[in-house]
This record gives sequence, structure tokens and C-alpha cells, in this order.
Amino acid sequence: MAMGPSKGHKATKNTSKQTRRGHNGRLTKRTKTVQDMIQEMCGFALCEQCAMTLLKAKDELSNILAATRKAAAKRD
Repeated sequence: MAMGPSKGHKATKNTSKQTRRGHNGRLTKRTKTVQDMIQEMCGFALCEQCAMTLLKAKDELSNILAATRKAAAKRD
């Protein structure tokens, strides 16, 4: 008498192919190259430009903060 998880006759489970809905929105190689090419030709969008200026300002502020901390540590 067979017992345990492997008892009975062996059967393979039916696996269905992933539907279109499953990989919707994923960036393909072709789409990425086309987007990069368009972005290279047209430049950055306005929202991207604003984000880059904010990032630059953040870097400058962090450098200033680091310098002031360094000066304060040297004073002590």
C-alpha cells in the first residue's frame, strides 16, 4: 500500500501560458531604444528639467552642509 505525498499515479499539472495582461507595461528593448532616440532628439520634457534642477540644487545644498559641518568639527 502506497503512502505519503508521492502516492498514486504521477500526473503533470497543466500550466497555461502567461496572458498579455501579465506583461503589460513592461519596457521592451525596442521601446526603450525608440524612447531614448526620441529623448535625444527632442531634449528633456519640462517636468524632467524641473526635476534635474531640483537634484542639482539638492547636491549644492548637501555640499554646503558638509562644508559647514566640517568647519564646525574643526572648531571643536
